[in-house]
Amino acid sequence: NFERLPELIAIEGDQRKSLFPGIVTPSMDKLLETIGKSCDNIGMKVCGAGGGGCFLITHRPEDKEKVKELVISQGMTNLDFIVESPL
Repeated sequence: NFERLPELIAIEGDQRKSLFPGIVTPSMDKLLETIGKSCDNIGMKVCGAGGGGCFLITHRPEDKEKVKELVISQGMTNLDFIVESPL
């Protein structure tokens, strides 16, 4: 069910955060809180080992520019990509 992918990524991110305290840094938490004030249906999933250096933020397509702006305003780097639906 490809349409549920963003929701499921966010759920996995919440589970990972509850299982591994500290995997989400304070700056990541602050960013998610800031984005949540402007956008609905967001989620975060940390990527990489030991907290990695990247994380995914799931959001509605129409919120892309706002999310990007907020990421950059927090001193973080935005890596543009999209997830394509299965062929």
